[in-house]
Amino acid sequence: MGRAVRLTYRLDVDSAGATRALDLAEAVGGATLTLRGDGHGRWSDADGSARPELDGCIDVDISTTPLTNTLPVRRLRLSPGASAEIQVGYVDVPSLAARSVAQRYTRIDDRTYRYASGSFAADVVFDENDLVTDYVGLWQRVPIDARV
Repeated sequence: MGRAVRLTYRLDVDSAGATRALDLAEAVGGATLTLRGDGHGRWSDADGSARPELDGCIDVDISTTPLTNTLPVRRLRLSPGASAEIQVGYVDVPSLAARSVAQRYTRIDDRTYRYASGSFAADVVFDENDLVTDYVGLWQRVPIDARV
């Protein structure tokens, strides 16, 4: 059984859809991560130290939240049937270690994308604002009035 995790994070995205900043804190363990991007695939820590292992990444993907799937979907604007492979700065929770990983998004229809990374693949359904409503088999948005 896993341990409890509570995250707070802030993402800053520029007008082109590139992630420019990530500030993340893991409340239970006290770990933090701050990344700054130039919008063209170069990253640094809060103190300005280069993070060359993230070179080429425009987006970030936080392992415990489907919100970060919205970033490449909005930026890529794929047509149904189109596909794109991108490098993202994948942030593991709870370690908050960041590394570059390849991800592929294939647009199935107006609201559904096939997400794939390594040997993992899943369909992800988005609403009209490109926010995830169903990460099939992993996560599902629950309407406010359905919460207990």
